[in-house]
Amino acid sequence: MKKSYQYILIYSVLLILVLSSCSKAETETAGESSILLLDAYSNLTDGKFKEAIEKFSTYKTNYTSSNISVEMGMGKAYLGMEDYENAVNAFKNAYEIDSDGADIIHYLGIAQMSAEDYSGSAESFRKLLEKNPDDKILLTKLEDSLRKGKEHTALYEFLEERIEKANDDNEDADEYIGRLLEVAQLIDDEDFILSAMENFKDTEQYYAIDIAYKASKLLLSGDEEGAKNLLFDAEIIESLIESSNNADFYFGEFDDSGEYHGKGIRFVDDNNESSCTIFIGEFANYKLNGLATKFIGSNFFFVDEEKQIGITDTTRIESNWKDNQAEGFSTKVVERTRYEDGLFNYSYKSIYTANCISGISQGEVWAEYHDKGGSSIRFTKHFVVDGLPVSFETESGKMVYELHYQGSKDATPYSISTEKCTYCEFSF
Repeated sequence: MKKSYQYILIYSVLLILVLSSCSKAETETAGESSILLLDAYSNLTDGKFKEAIEKFSTYKTNYTSSNISVEMGMGKAYLGMEDYENAVNAFKNAYEIDSDGADIIHYLGIAQMSAEDYSGSAESFRKLLEKNPDDKILLTKLEDSLRKGKEHTALYEFLEERIEKANDDNEDADEYIGRLLEVAQLIDDEDFILSAMENFKDTEQYYAIDIAYKASKLLLSGDEEGAKNLLFDAEIIESLIESSNNADFYFGEFDDSGEYHGKGIRFVDDNNESSCTIFIGEFANYKLNGLATKFIGSNFFFVDEEKQIGITDTTRIESNWKDNQAEGFSTKVVERTRYEDGLFNYSYKSIYTANCISGISQGEVWAEYHDKGGSSIRFTKHFVVDGLPVSFETESGKMVYELHYQGSKDATPYSISTEKCTYCEFSF
């Protein structure tokens, strides 16, 4: 809006100057052309793009074949109409008149990206960055152009340059390092992947990165069990949790658009220093879709009144997923191990099995409990609707909320409850 007023002011001044130096006939012609141009910009400002284009075209036909203001106005009007090819042509005409105009080059780049000419838009944004190399908006637009244009090698080199500059300026390069790792996989060359991983060598995340990469190679080769065993080995899980601090990275397959698609492994930490989430299985459009395991690991250390206690708490959900939500038959395993003064003291495991719809269990749900290293096993049977327990009938005809079994689901119930369960988990 501000620029439009500037254009109106400029052409108002021009109109006065032209009229003051012209004969009567010339004055009438100059006045008509200036008014036409002012009307075209007024239509552009009001969002009347079709009318603006008609008036700009009339101006070009009757008064001048080439004018920066006319070409820029037409380009903006075509952008407004989402006619990107004509917008590109108009801005190119303006560029031919003034190849140094930053505003012209910027609009040309935007139009080229909208027209899916990603190579052209990348070239335009590079020209602008020569004048202002640290402009974050331009850097983002260049990166976006290279990514959408699938110029992965050029994108890799661009990110390497940004990492090097950040390091030279003693700035945080993490935002580029993670994307470099992803682009290396899009290139689908192990040398690029290993080179990208080198950027993590001096960070606490390297251990998690290294394990995830090795596990992904097993997964993609068809050895899913080997990948799970490597990721969920009890001896290394605490180290993985500590190493994945503030992590968000992925190893696996991508689709043609560069999104996670197919088999893969993803680590996410969400800025929680004492936990991490590991996803292994099928992805589509960055989301879990299909058969997959979601693993949440937490490592809590706190001091009670007398002694140091360490607790490792983990949750593992195996399910067929749909848009990141458990769907169909699902198993949820919750484990807790406690140490006192570095010595094993207590372990607990609960296993929930249920049919899920959108991550919420439905129908029959079994909860299996293991206490103190598995020396005591018991089962509890529930019926749930939309994740909430409902009463069901026993063989004797009694309405209950819970049946309790010792040692086996097939055993005779040793206890029943006619009250709702207050401590059970029915969401996945």
